[in-house]
Amino acid sequence: MARRGRPPSWRAVLPTALACAALSAIGQGVATAAASAATPCANADVLVVDEATSELAKRALRCLLNRDRVAHRVRKAKPVAALRRAAQRHGDSMATYHYESHIGRGGTTLRQRARRAGYIRSGQRFVVGETIAWASGVERTANGIFARLMGSPGHKRIVRRARYHDFGVGLALGAPDARANPGLTLVVVFGTRG
Repeated sequence: MARRGRPPSWRAVLPTALACAALSAIGQGVATAAASAATPCANADVLVVDEATSELAKRALRCLLNRDRVAHRVRKAKPVAALRRAAQRHGDSMATYHYESHIGRGGTTLRQRARRAGYIRSGQRFVVGETIAWASGVERTANGIFARLMGSPGHKRIVRRARYHDFGVGLALGAPDARANPGLTLVVVFGTRG
């Protein structure tokens, strides 16, 4: 005659149940991240030729930047109008006056530009970072200029830096190199205020 054992206590079953639940959650998280990465950013391949296509490309760039951050386990950055203004003004200046630098034409620094755009208030703690890239010809798409941006190890580190919670994307028609026009100049300003 077979002897019936006592049912296992909850103390014996709980670790196994928790391990199964954790593995299931991890699997779902990986599947969600993979599905998100597989979904293309809208309009990322639209050739930028005017202000209307530039606006489409800016949206696509915000998507590409945040997708890259999430893929590297960094939370998404939040678009902030003041950082967008700082980025756009600097990009417009580089495209108009044909120079490429993190220092503005009049000698302005990123901190000064972020302050003038209204991101930083007097006495406020903050951190800011900036990435710049430009493209011409068929690379004048969000995907094309994003690839150029991420080709720089220094800029890649800034994009993936976890301490940045906010960002603004500026995209100017024209290139820092006058011979490369029609071109496109990208400036992304990242920041955190405390």
